[in-house]
Amino acid sequence: MDEASQPNEKFVYSNDSLKNSSTEYPSNVVVTSKYTPMNFVFLFLFESFKKLANAYFGCVALLQMCNFPVFNISSTNGVPVTLGPLSVVLMFDGVVQALEDQAWHQADAAANATTRLLYTVVANFLRKSGPILLSVTL
Repeated sequence: MDEASQPNEKFVYSNDSLKNSSTEYPSNVVVTSKYTPMNFVFLFLFESFKKLANAYFGCVALLQMCNFPVFNISSTNGVPVTLGPLSVVLMFDGVVQALEDQAWHQADAAANATTRLLYTVVANFLRKSGPILLSVTL
């Protein structure tokens, strides 16, 4: 039976690092942070507007900007006055989230920089976190 017919099974080849390097096994690198520099703004706004109060005041700000000639649902003549306080709250929350996530990134870097004892067939040695080489571990 070949390995292509068994999609739920994982194969580890003993003493064959070339075949084991072609498999996509996860590494032992620790990542507990929530944000990256590329997704901070989008993920932060998504998480913020999942909160009921932020979503409510965001909808109120959108409705305040609706100034139709036939029916006027805004008493502010199209000026979103709730957008100012909402943006201040989101700005402070964003700074707190960024500082907290930076602390998580630093803790991740410290955890990944620690050395671990790797047991092999030949000898035991210390190694930092990274990809696991299955052909040399027991």
